[in-house]
Amino acid sequence: MLRFCLVAVGVLIATVSTPNVWANSPPTTITLPLPDGTSTQVIAEPVDILTPAVAARHPDIRAWRVTGVDGKTVDGQLDVTATGLHATLNMQNGDTLFIEPTTKAARTYRSFSKQANPALFQHRWHCATHDDTADTATTH
Repeated sequence: MLRFCLVAVGVLIATVSTPNVWANSPPTTITLPLPDGTSTQVIAEPVDILTPAVAARHPDIRAWRVTGVDGKTVDGQLDVTATGLHATLNMQNGDTLFIEPTTKAARTYRSFSKQANPALFQHRWHCATHDDTADTATTH
């Protein structure tokens, strides 16, 4: 587990509470921690991921598209919600890295590699919709 201060992304978080600023925010360069103890610099550009109606009900959810500037990270995304910062980074070496809160209350985070943790990604899952459920239901 790692601790990092969200002051590093303070400019981004400040825009969350200021909708008019959010709409006109320029890209921002930030530093994010990596699992090996180093860091990577990315340019974060705000993106709208929610419909206007959903965004109005959840003004605390914001997202950014990120592009690497130091040769380590190719691209990715990050978001800030009530639970903290979440990031997915596609790395130059082909790996995918994740940064996420360890708990809802504490501001400690874990940063981990998909390649270094294959067991975490071997579970098969199925995302069912209402139509899927109706198609697979059996009647007697």
